[in-house]
Amino acid sequence: MTLQERIKRVIDNVDEVVQLSKDLAVNEIYGYSKDRIFNKGLDKNNKQIGEYSDRKLPAFFFNNKGNNKKGKINPKDYPNGLSYKEFRALNNLRTDRVNLTFSTDLQDSITRRKDVIYFGNEYGKKVSAYNEKTFNKKIFAPSKEEKNIFLTIFDEEMDKLWNSK
Repeated sequence: MTLQERIKRVIDNVDEVVQLSKDLAVNEIYGYSKDRIFNKGLDKNNKQIGEYSDRKLPAFFFNNKGNNKKGKINPKDYPNGLSYKEFRALNNLRTDRVNLTFSTDLQDSITRRKDVIYFGNEYGKKVSAYNEKTFNKKIFAPSKEEKNIFLTIFDEEMDKLWNSK
């Protein structure tokens, strides 16, 4: 195959390679970003999202909430209040760093379709915006490493196209 024929093949097929690369990358980025946010507790810059507060709140804030084995929080059991960090500990949830998991509702609201990752419901949109505002961080935008996933896949697919016979 001549150089001109290869160049023509690349030009004729570059749109398909871009779309294929997006489709492949979205699945990887989806997994990486959910792990980064919900397991590691990191924002888009790979910095810790935050820490849970030790500040005591009146226990009635937590009334009828929770999934701990002790049952629902009874304000009478906490006359001096309860911090959100303590509340999480009672529910057997991570307390060493913010990872935005009390229930899996926020995590489950993130979905993907072909070449896009998005919040599939209003709950996810509202709660994600609230958390980014509260912690003053971009959390749900892709990290630099996640963006590079697309570029790596695109390079690989372009190499395949260039080298195919």
